[in-house]
Order: sequence, then structure tokens, then C-alpha cells
Amino acid sequence: MSDVTTTDLYEVTMPLSHLREDTRAAATCSLDGGDLESPARQARAVLDGAGLSDVAITAGGGLDEYEVSRLVRAGAPLDVYAVGTQVGVAPNAPYLDAAYKRVEYDARPVMKLSSAKATAPGRKQVFRHVGRPDVIALCGEEPPDSARPLLRTVPQDGRRTGPADRWQDARERFRTDFAGLPEPACPIHDPFSGQAVPVPGFSAPAERAR
Repeated sequence: MSDVTTTDLYEVTMPLSHLREDTRAAATCSLDGGDLESPARQARAVLDGAGLSDVAITAGGGLDEYEVSRLVRAGAPLDVYAVGTQVGVAPNAPYLDAAYKRVEYDARPVMKLSSAKATAPGRKQVFRHVGRPDVIALCGEEPPDSARPLLRTVPQDGRRTGPADRWQDARERFRTDFAGLPEPACPIHDPFSGQAVPVPGFSAPAERAR
């Protein structure tokens, strides 16, 4: 792949003869940082005017989901969004605070009774049905209304339980999961954060454990 990276938009015209020499090679024009919308429109016009409408334009430089969304809504003629730093590090949540809570021991449900830290005993499963709130239930319960389970075992006894996912699998899984979200949860700005609804009788094991 041939890649043209430039800080001066009109330098894009300089390597055009090189790109014409090998029309079989995939080529891109990269715009890095700053105002990307206006340069993208100008670059597209320059490339199209040179008969290189098949040359893709890549944008990068501090992009996040909000800027990508703005550029898409503005109709900027960009083909690829090169998001790097914002994928590797979440600036609003740079670390994940998590704690391990045992809910089952020797096939017997257990729970924590500490003040303000009580846990629900037993292994759980979360079910999703398109257009409805997620449902949390105990493992082994029948899914409500043919909803699909979200949790699955990946490693067991130190071994992977299935083949490794490819990036195509991850993309398809995201598309499926996103399509199943309620509409208010889909916007990038101020999305509605839903909460799983427990099935009737979900608290029964806790009452027995107490």
C-alpha cells in the first residue's frame, strides 16, 4: 500500500505521478491532527480532479468517538479513522476498579453479609431480548421469552474452552449486541444506562443463605 502523508494539503499533488505509475497498488492519503473536515474536502477534490477517486483518505491524530461522530455527521469525505491512543487508554476511566466476590463453593451458593457489601449468592446469567431490559437470573434457569444468554465460559481449568476469536468475530459480536440495545442507550452523547432486572424469585437463595 502506498501512503501519502502531508502537512501541506497541496503537497498531495506532488506524488500523483508516482501513484499513477502503479495503478494496481492500493493508495491512501493521510491527514494527521488539527482541523480534519476542511482539509479532507480539499484533498478529496484534488484527488478526484487528478483521476484518483479510488485513493482513500485516512484521518488520525487524537481522534475519539466524539470527534469521529462529528466528522461523520458533517459528511467529511474520510474513508478511515485511525484511532489509537483513545482505544488503548480510556481518559475518563484509566483503570478498572474490581473485586472478586465468591458466590458458590463446592456447588453450594454462598454470600457476603458485610454491611453495605452484601452479595447475591449463586452463579448468575444475564439474558438479553431485543427491545427489553436485560434480565439477570441464576445459572440453569430457563431464559425468559427466548432471550439469549450473554455470559459464557472462556477459560476453564486453565484451558480455553473454544477457538480463539478473530477480529471479525469481535466486530460481528459488537454489531449484534449493539443492534439489541434499546434506542435510548445507543447515542454517543448522554446514553441511557440501563440496569438488568432480576427475575421473580431471584432473592430467594439469599434469604435461604441468611
